[in-house]
Amino acid sequence: MRPVAMLWLMQLILLLGFPAVSCSNVTRLVDGDNSCSGRVEVFDKGQWKRVCDDGWDLNNSKVVCTELGCGAAVDASYAYFGQGSGSMWNYTVQCNGNESTLKSCTSNQSANCSNKGAGVICQSPVLLVNGTNPCSGRVEVRFNGVYGTVCDDGWNLTDAAVVCRATGCGDALATNRAAYFENYSGKVWMNNVSCNGKESTLPECAYTGTIPQNCSHEMDAGVTCGPKLRLQNGSSSCSGRVEVLHNGTWGTVCDDGWDLQDAKVVCGEIGCGNAKEAKNGAFFGKGSGPVWMNNLNCNGNEITLKRCRSSGWDVQNCDHSKDAGVICQNDSSSSTTAKSSSTTKVTSTSAAHTTSSLTDISSISFNFIFINQSQSWIDALRYCKAHHQTLVHILNGTAQQYITQMLQAKQISGGVWIGLERDMLYACSPWLWTGGPNVDYKAWNELYPVDAGSRFCGKLQRENSTFGWMDACCYEKLPFICQG
Repeated sequence: MRPVAMLWLMQLILLLGFPAVSCSNVTRLVDGDNSCSGRVEVFDKGQWKRVCDDGWDLNNSKVVCTELGCGAAVDASYAYFGQGSGSMWNYTVQCNGNESTLKSCTSNQSANCSNKGAGVICQSPVLLVNGTNPCSGRVEVRFNGVYGTVCDDGWNLTDAAVVCRATGCGDALATNRAAYFENYSGKVWMNNVSCNGKESTLPECAYTGTIPQNCSHEMDAGVTCGPKLRLQNGSSSCSGRVEVLHNGTWGTVCDDGWDLQDAKVVCGEIGCGNAKEAKNGAFFGKGSGPVWMNNLNCNGNEITLKRCRSSGWDVQNCDHSKDAGVICQNDSSSSTTAKSSSTTKVTSTSAAHTTSSLTDISSISFNFIFINQSQSWIDALRYCKAHHQTLVHILNGTAQQYITQMLQAKQISGGVWIGLERDMLYACSPWLWTGGPNVDYKAWNELYPVDAGSRFCGKLQRENSTFGWMDACCYEKLPFICQG
């Protein structure tokens, strides 16, 4: 570009008021659950460098959160997000909390940094509130430092998927409408949300204005996401191999340093009471995928395992022979024998997880789990996704006959949820099995499906001495059948 043209362009930039960019004054957060949590890195001398966690405190975190537009600091998390790799910015930082940028704080060069990267947890731009676990609830978004709700006009699974990803949870299992998680008294910030599914957080989606006037809190949107943590291959939903979700992939936890305090956090996070035992040496079988966490050091009071100190993500000095496991107080099994991953047994679990009966079906290759607790269809699906695979799919007459015999043996006369659903947005939408498989084999009771009103979920129920399918309101409370 010619000098005259360059001068003209610079004058135009100044005239229009475009902000200046300073690459020497940049801070970012990496490896967190969302854009407002993670390990702190600063751009210095042409490269990103980790910030030393020596002396790191909440005032330092407050400045980082302010600099990134992330609201208040919730936690100064030390090496919770892993020590990271690459160069270390070897300065100990001391902020008073009022600085506008981290590099504005007092800093002293340090040659004795612990090589652990400092971390920050700021207020999340998207919250799930009043749910049954950290991955379900009413959706709240933050604008100008104030949280408000989202109207459910046009609310769908694509929108829910963005929320689930922004909160570090698993796949979107369901959209919850009409203030399902109870209504709210603050502002309604967003309406007519339309995401393409690739956004990192909900405010990046298209939507109608802020403070829409045609929506009340009776239309607050909610979501039910898959969990951040699960127990696999145990004898009940409260025992098993510990697996955590990170960057959309499930992985295990190494048993180096694994103890009862770590297990206590796991049991509390999944609602299984206190910890009974911390299991080492792949007691519940070897997992697959990455070994995400190692050298856990929880104090026992953390609300999630990800808040505990550890060596960081994707450690390379551990394999699946050392996968950690837990047995929680609410585990229904009195035996601590490891569960075979090739089981062909049906488990009957009570609501309080206090009894368990096993029926040998070794001649049949089904792994159906009857859960004798009354839940809405949405909550039943969430439970099955968290602890097994999904709500049961009845794909042929043999499976239908098998489940019928199982329910008769258990003297179940009422309805039970199965994995049938149809889209709430379209009156003539077809019935599908959860996850999308078409319904080819059909066993509807006479005069069903009604396909009217709010009957968007399927149940299996006896009518005139025969078990068949019926469509029903999804908020009805019924026991349910998962498939393993």
